[in-house]
Amino acid sequence: MFSRKFNALMICLLVVGLVMSCATTMDQKITYLTARDSFNSALKNYIERVKAMPEGVDKEAVKADFNPVWKDAEKSLDAWGGFVKGGGTEDPAEAVRQFTAAKNALIELGMKYFGDKLFN
Repeated sequence: MFSRKFNALMICLLVVGLVMSCATTMDQKITYLTARDSFNSALKNYIERVKAMPEGVDKEAVKADFNPVWKDAEKSLDAWGGFVKGGGTEDPAEAVRQFTAAKNALIELGMKYFGDKLFN
């Protein structure tokens, strides 16, 4: 039904790809909003699929496995959104702070789910 590692990988790859494309895309806000819309659609699909699971399936166990992954991905998207929304700031120190926050959220997500495999 759900493969935890596969779903975590897909979410992380989505976030990584979208954050990386942020640096090369001219219209960062559209890229971010597209990523946020895709994330929201995927999250809605997940919620509906959990609700539609047949009786006897331990929905709480599924939620315990997957909800933290969704929350971590959302945290990374929020950091990216903060950077994109503040991308036009005139204060260079603030721009660096926002970029660093987005970068650190992405690194934390990668280390949390793939830390043992990143350097092998």
